[in-house]
Amino acid sequence: MEDHIINEVEFDFTPFFDLLDERDISQSSLIKRDIVSPAMLGRLRHNENITVATLGRLMNVLDVADSGKIVELSIHHRVW
Repeated sequence: MEDHIINEVEFDFTPFFDLLDERDISQSSLIKRDIVSPAMLGRLRHNENITVATLGRLMNVLDVADSGKIVELSIHHRVW
């Protein structure tokens, strides 16, 4: 029987929150300026999926060229 490999991707948005802290930007100010919704902040806090468009918007607003300043990705390979 042939092994199947599943790639699982984990997201870590700690860099995003660290960047906000470094720049003294509050999460509530992002909501008030309609940059993110409360639901989106919840997804970021819980390291859930976001769209590439959302990632791009965050990078644009925070003026960063490296997505690693917003999210770290980990890929885990699982064989079954």
